[in-house]
Amino acid sequence: VDLLNSLPSDKVNVTDLIKLNLRVSKIAKKRGSPGKENVLLRECLERLQPFKWKDYDLSLEVYDAVIVSEYTLGNQDRVTIAIEEVLDHAKCLDDKVSAFLHRVKSLCETKDYAMAAHEGVRILNMFSYNIPLKPTKLDLVREKMKLRLAFKGRSYASLTNLPVVDDPLTELFSEVCRDCLFSGQPRLVVVIAWTAVRRAIEKGIDRCFPLCLVMLGTLLGKKGNVRAANEIGNVALMISENFRNNTGYSYTQFATYAGIILYLQPFRSGVDVLQQCYKDLKFSGKFDFALGSMLNYFYAYFAAGLNLGSILESKLLVLDEFSQSIDKSGFAATFQIHRQFVINLRQRSEQPTLMNGPAFQQEKALSEMNDQASKMALRDASIFRLELAFIFNDIECMAAMLETLAAYPFEDQVI
Repeated sequence: VDLLNSLPSDKVNVTDLIKLNLRVSKIAKKRGSPGKENVLLRECLERLQPFKWKDYDLSLEVYDAVIVSEYTLGNQDRVTIAIEEVLDHAKCLDDKVSAFLHRVKSLCETKDYAMAAHEGVRILNMFSYNIPLKPTKLDLVREKMKLRLAFKGRSYASLTNLPVVDDPLTELFSEVCRDCLFSGQPRLVVVIAWTAVRRAIEKGIDRCFPLCLVMLGTLLGKKGNVRAANEIGNVALMISENFRNNTGYSYTQFATYAGIILYLQPFRSGVDVLQQCYKDLKFSGKFDFALGSMLNYFYAYFAAGLNLGSILESKLLVLDEFSQSIDKSGFAATFQIHRQFVINLRQRSEQPTLMNGPAFQQEKALSEMNDQASKMALRDASIFRLELAFIFNDIECMAAMLETLAAYPFEDQVI
């Protein structure tokens, strides 16, 4: 394909060459080469320009693939251009699903999860749903009645018997659920998750459906309903077994262990699972999910009381550098905070509860960030400073950190 790409357009069949580039880009993606995949897709896009949208199906396939690839590599400007191209030319809502999904995901890059959630709800309502932006108690009662009618007296376990289907809109449901959870909108999480369940009962289960259950279970766990959370988490894991060869399986494993399973199992049991999820998700190009898996790996690692040696510091440094290489500065800052936490525990210091060392200098780092990124980094730093204050019995620091964290929604706090 590289040889054919070097030839001028008048020497090749352009349509066949675009299709060949698409095929080879998929091979590159499966082999864990997102950079090569992106090069091939940009070649597709360049060759397509003289007759784009005249061949509708080919144009849509190319632009959808470009959106996913550019988003994976953090090229937000290119993502936005491709999204607008699809939204302007796609003939129906179903053909716009991937563009809609990545519009919501792109909003998450700014860490404004509330805006992403509201945009997601607006888009879902375009598909004949009637999801309220601010559900009331009455709305919850109505949705619960709809869910009971859909279940017909059965439990969540009955969902494991549903047929497997390809339903792209389900991924949008799972993404909006996550954004609502992260932005502290619990009622909206419940309404969207229940709506996704009713859709699954009607149409069948898609690879992303278990993620909707995981978000619902995570919320229930944070609200103290651990038994119900664990039941839903186990159902999500059972359903994900249908998709073992898909990245949805690894993400479901990661999200379930991070948000639900470790309530009732030893932290140590999640360490190896989360590390394997990171490897699988990174290999498949799902960098956001991969890095999220490693964040929770370290939470489980610390909570399990495992060895805080130099190997752990090296892992954190590698992840910091990798995050920066793919323009994920938010993840990079969090891994720097993790590493400074480890340094404070391993090395003697007059002020061990401060984040002011070789890995992370809080005041300097926050001053260089935009408002939203600074807010998220302050949350993460305050959580780890609270842990340090507890370990070193610094009561004043504990009080100060609790006061800082009081401004954040409970669902957004790892601690």
